[in-house]
Amino acid sequence: MTRTVAQIVCAVLLAALTGCGLGGRPSEDDLAEALRDPSNFMSVAGLTTDEQIIDCLAKALHDSEVSDETLQAIVDNDRAQGGNDANADVVAAVQAAMLKCFMG
Repeated sequence: MTRTVAQIVCAVLLAALTGCGLGGRPSEDDLAEALRDPSNFMSVAGLTTDEQIIDCLAKALHDSEVSDETLQAIVDNDRAQGGNDANADVVAAVQAAMLKCFMG
């Protein structure tokens, strides 16, 4: 029984540390980090460095109807997955978030 518990704990830690295995929606912190990264295709670094605005944008994206996969593509900077026409929902979500966060 102890070995089984150890295996489960090990698997959960591995998944948490690698960001793999559990799937799900990326965190607001992960999205904010991606938005701050000037090399990310969804970066807002050229628009703002205001932490509150970036956190607001990340929360708005997280709370939006944008799919988990598309949000993960933003976090992973996977332009092929997240920046294609099939994911037009992200453009509308970002525009709405920018209006909300920049205009208050």
